[in-house]
Formats: sequence, C-alpha cells, structure tokens
Amino acid sequence: MLPAKENPMSLVTETDISRSAQAVWKSVFGHSLPSAPLQRTTSVDERFLVAKVNISGDPSRSIVVVCPQEEARRLAALFFQVDVSTVKEPLIHDVFGELANMIGGLIKRHFPHSARLSLPEVKEAPFQDARQKTVAQAFFECGSKPIAVRLVQNPS
Repeated sequence: MLPAKENPMSLVTETDISRSAQAVWKSVFGHSLPSAPLQRTTSVDERFLVAKVNISGDPSRSIVVVCPQEEARRLAALFFQVDVSTVKEPLIHDVFGELANMIGGLIKRHFPHSARLSLPEVKEAPFQDARQKTVAQAFFECGSKPIAVRLVQNPS
C-alpha cells in the first residue's frame, strides 16, 4: 500500500479515482475495468444504483459510485458466484456498498489522517445527480454498461 499524502489539501484527480477503482475491481473480480468516456446516453427508464460513502473532515467529500441496476445485479452474482436470477436486492446493495467503501478507503489516503469514512449508503437514483458538486470523476465500461465513480463536495 502506498503511503498517504501528507498535504491535507492535496487534490484528488480523475487519475487517482481511476487507479483506486481499478485496484478494487482487480482485487474483487480479478480484472480491471476499461476506462472510457461516457459515450452513450442513458434511458429515462433505466434504473441506477448509487452507492455513497462520506469522507469526513475538512474538506468534507463523498465517493459516489453509479451503476445501472442490471449491471449491479450481475456484479453481485459474480461476487457470490451464483446465477443472476438468484441474487436478491439486499445482496446487491451489500456488494455495491462494499465496492464504494473499498474505493473510498483508497481515496481517503489523499485526506488528512483524521478523516473518517461513513458506512455506505445505497439507493436507486437517476444517473445525473445535480444536487452535488462533482470535484473529480472517472467513467468505466463494465460489459456495455457505464459506471461512474465521483468525488463530490458535500453541502456545508
């Protein structure tokens, strides 16, 4: 594991987010996610899961991972090594929340040592969430589905 950056105001970049997400995916699923610009539009009817972990401190930020519900179900089935049709909603939320937690743990290294992670929250939401200001983000393709990992500024 790399040592934490000492500068408490160091910026988290898209590269930092990408590397952290790649490390988690490789550790959990045995392969990396291809980085990709978001090239497809999302359907109004498409359902997304949003997993969020807060990083307390100054500055206060959150890691938000956004994934289509269908892809989150497939990832949970892969994680538990079961058929997709057998995966229940609570397990999907558990896996997806843990992925956000692991990525958040790696990103937290860029914050002061006193920063803490919250427990993950997982909910359904639209892909674009205008209520939060994105500080940095990375997009990936998982199968043919987009996954976004964002560092967002928490409201004061």
